[in-house]
Amino acid sequence: MRVMMKHLRNRIKYAVVVLAALFISVQAFGQENPNDPSKTSYLFIGNSFTYYNDMPSIFSEIARNAGKNVYVKSNTKGGANFEEHSQRESVYKSINSHKWDNVILQGYSREFIHSADYVDSATVPHLNKILDSIYANNPCTNVYFFMTWGYDNGYGGYDYTKEFEGMADTIYGGYMRIGDKYELPVVPVGKVWKNVKSASRANLYVRDKFHPSKKGSYLAASTFFSAFYDEENRNYRPKGISKKLAKFIANQAYVHVHENREVYSLDEQESMVHWQFNEDGTVNANFRAAFPNALTYKWTIDGKQEIEDSYGAYVFADKENHLLELRVTANCGTRKYSYAMPEAYYQKANLTRREKRLLRNKK
Repeated sequence: MRVMMKHLRNRIKYAVVVLAALFISVQAFGQENPNDPSKTSYLFIGNSFTYYNDMPSIFSEIARNAGKNVYVKSNTKGGANFEEHSQRESVYKSINSHKWDNVILQGYSREFIHSADYVDSATVPHLNKILDSIYANNPCTNVYFFMTWGYDNGYGGYDYTKEFEGMADTIYGGYMRIGDKYELPVVPVGKVWKNVKSASRANLYVRDKFHPSKKGSYLAASTFFSAFYDEENRNYRPKGISKKLAKFIANQAYVHVHENREVYSLDEQESMVHWQFNEDGTVNANFRAAFPNALTYKWTIDGKQEIEDSYGAYVFADKENHLLELRVTANCGTRKYSYAMPEAYYQKANLTRREKRLLRNKK
């Protein structure tokens, strides 16, 4: 009797989790001041593959722990495809709630396993409606497609998807095609998922073998971080994931994304600053940007010195906090970004020699 009751309680708990994912969810993370121009904003539109384990909040934590100033919001509904997204009023409210720097779009998990003709007739018209709304709100918003993953045991609807490998490869091809069609970058979460699944025993799924476990959501968030910043996540892992596995997943995400930025068109839509602290107390800032149809690039250092190029480098020799600002003019209008020196670097620069020596010894 006790065994039966325990089994029933477990089934009820699992059902509650599944049902929770079916509700519409609108959440914001790091929302102290969304209109702060130094914040880079991200809106995730998707379903439970985005919603599970609050994946956008994991991405937000990864970014913040890496010294990035971000505002992240999500609008999700379990099981929704692009047709349903295009009919949800809350999607347009979220889009129009802010002049988004970046919007990430995720469709139904089986939406892109169908033929190209079917996708063009069943998905593209609804996707057009969503994209029109995004660009009407801000013509310079960067839009990305979120490539999802195959089910653990595949999908039996087609012979070519009845096993994981076939389904994963078909989804890959579908998202790459839709990215090419719209000339928009694709974030290859599904490809990194396949790589990690084949190279480790990490359980990336929950019991249903479709949805992501916390490890799977961490993989997705790490892939987004590497896609947006061309860096490896080294500073954050959710509770319940070992250091070894977290490091492995983050490295897999970074290596694949970094080596294939051109493949996924990520190098055509990016703006980033890499900070490097030096032992002598100086800080290097290496910066680059690339946007389609860009007319001019102007980097401004502390509101004074200007560099009119898409990339460059600068060495800060003093112990002050510093700010880099980027202004990009393009056919869509003007993009503006701000990058403050991470507080950790500013603090390091102001350490005494004795404190630096103690810090090195501690490592």
